[in-house]
Amino acid sequence: MSSRARFLAIAAGVLALGAKGRKADAGWHHVHGANGLALSTTVPLELTFVTVDGTVFRLADHRAKVVVVNLFASWCGPCNAEAPDITAFAAAHAADTVVVSVDVGEPAATAREFRVRYDIDYPVASDESSSVYKTIGMQAYPTTLFVRPDGRLSCAFVGQLSRADLEAERSYALGSVQ
Repeated sequence: MSSRARFLAIAAGVLALGAKGRKADAGWHHVHGANGLALSTTVPLELTFVTVDGTVFRLADHRAKVVVVNLFASWCGPCNAEAPDITAFAAAHAADTVVVSVDVGEPAATAREFRVRYDIDYPVASDESSSVYKTIGMQAYPTTLFVRPDGRLSCAFVGQLSRADLEAERSYALGSVQ
């Protein structure tokens, strides 16, 4: 067996194990990418941010919808690469999904510039003190949290998301993927 064939066989096995774990456990907490996030899937996630417009954004205020929390930094290449997909995703699912992006470790002015650069019309917050980074045990940019309508964490995705990733995790958070 060639090394490429061996790699593909191993990759297929890993993917099958992941799918099996997800199907077998409705509360399955999966983390894609770097591990180590300090988050629970059994109790509602309680996070609060102040947007660059000065409003308070509380996860608890958005129960009954999926909430996608995208943690980024303006200097991060993958964060910039995924921004157009997240913006399009937010517009496509405004009826049942709330997206909030949080600029971690940078001032509100930088977060505002990012919002303008990508024509973002959903809430953008600045966490200049990096408190959320420390609270959840974040280790890499970008990190995206998918929160179920009941407030519990559905997924923590560490790394750049594609539009397909966003759609798949939204479906899972809504309970339409078994």
